[in-house]
Amino acid sequence: SSLSSFKAIKAFFVDDIERATPMGLFYLSFIGNLLFVPLPYEIPFFIGLLNGNNFLLSSFFLIAGLIPSLAIDYIIGRKISKLVFIFFSIKKFYKIKRWVNKYGAYAIFGFSLLPLPSNELTFVLGITKYNITRLFVLTLFGTIIKITAIFGFYFIFYNLV
Repeated sequence: SSLSSFKAIKAFFVDDIERATPMGLFYLSFIGNLLFVPLPYEIPFFIGLLNGNNFLLSSFFLIAGLIPSLAIDYIIGRKISKLVFIFFSIKKFYKIKRWVNKYGAYAIFGFSLLPLPSNELTFVLGITKYNITRLFVLTLFGTIIKITAIFGFYFIFYNLV
């Protein structure tokens, strides 16, 4: 039956996520960064390292899930940007856009560096048509620093135990 097939597929994904395998990190970062589904990946990433995951492989799969999900959030934001004028005046929208252009880089970097839900921010940046190249460079830079710091904590923890 279709219900048993669904349960088998769910079990397949959930098992990898619970064991924090590199593929589980991919699923978690992809699903967890889609719009309005904030699932943090920092603790599972650390647990995966404790379970013996390779740092570079885990990092690759985590980023491989992060980038397409944020791209989807950005594209959805761009697609509905005209609808924003229903809720905001053009004057207010351009005020928000000026703020984003002035402080957006700091927000992107901060959200990527800290365990904050960057999916909603990426959605808003899509609405304001923020520079997508700058968005993804800053996201990658902040994420790489964060997961390297997590690896540093793992290395210290592993050598103390």
